[in-house]
Amino acid sequence: QPLGIYDGTKIIYPAIDSNAFPDTPLANFWSASRYAGHADDSVVVDFSTGRTNPLNATGANTAYVRCVRNAN
Repeated sequence: QPLGIYDGTKIIYPAIDSNAFPDTPLANFWSASRYAGHADDSVVVDFSTGRTNPLNATGANTAYVRCVRNAN
């Protein structure tokens, strides 16, 4: 999940560890999670602000994807 690589301790942008993930676009990234209360929306993580937002997953909306996995 993109939230796993989000750096919530940063008070300046970008909201990601740019040393570990260089050249990450400051844009929305899809999450596999659905947005609570929004049946057709998935969670996106905006790495320019660190915010999570709903985005309709059934329409023509676009966002980046990043492959992530648990370290275990």
